[in-house]
Amino acid sequence: YCLRRHVDSANAQQALQAFTAQFREMYPFAVAELSAPENGRLVVIGDTHGQLQDVLLIFRAHGVPTSQNRYLFNGDIADRGEHACEIFFLLIAYSLADPGSVLINRGNHEFETLNQLKAEDGGGFFQEVCMKFGPAMYGEFVELMKVLPLCTVI
Repeated sequence: YCLRRHVDSANAQQALQAFTAQFREMYPFAVAELSAPENGRLVVIGDTHGQLQDVLLIFRAHGVPTSQNRYLFNGDIADRGEHACEIFFLLIAYSLADPGSVLINRGNHEFETLNQLKAEDGGGFFQEVCMKFGPAMYGEFVELMKVLPLCTVI
């Protein structure tokens, strides 16, 4: 069951598709490799679970993603919190603007079975996407999740 607010999702769908294609090409294997940029840094983040305020505070403290300030999000962006869509789109925007500035691993919450659960049961991402964009957009997120590496060797 999917209640939907009125949101024009054409641009969001294009961004998801472009990011999915970019990631499929950049990280074709289940295990990605990443290093800190010379004279730069690598920031590793885990388990944001839809807490956009936390991500914004991290960016404020450590700077936004760039090729010299890379971020590795170690999965579990989706579910539980109310703003996983916004986190994904923020990371997508940085990645499309500066490829290689953001790498996202696929955590256990970037998985359809968990997404279908209610937020109070540890899920909620399916309902979040449906409320904001409709069920077709959730299919785009599933395609995105399928191309994320399972782990990264630093």
